[in-house]
Amino acid sequence: MMSTFIEFFFNCKFKHLTGFPCPFCGLIRSFLCLIHLNLKESFLYNPLGIPIFIISFICFFNAFIEFGYKKNIKLIKQFHPFLAFLKRSLPSKYKELNSKHLFLLLAITLINWIIKIFFISSHYW
Repeated sequence: MMSTFIEFFFNCKFKHLTGFPCPFCGLIRSFLCLIHLNLKESFLYNPLGIPIFIISFICFFNAFIEFGYKKNIKLIKQFHPFLAFLKRSLPSKYKELNSKHLFLLLAITLINWIIKIFFISSHYW
């Protein structure tokens, strides 16, 4: 019962219908390889895995710092000089996405997809 549930929700429907991976196939495996510092395997599972992981980590860290300052958490206040430096290095406000940004994201996704289909072994799909 559970394996049927997992297969239904975690198998890529696009890959099942077309035989080709979607642009985001292998992203979780890419993250897992990255956590284990296996950069080559991470790139092979999904070339966008490394940048998406880094951006996600930075956004999470920024949200953690903001939450700590709003809630006045003592642990975060103890590391104030270090966190202040990190906070200055992060963008303070996120700009709104406009059509140029969306076009760029679409182009990057399509390039990733082409690389994955034509240059990476189907073993990593």
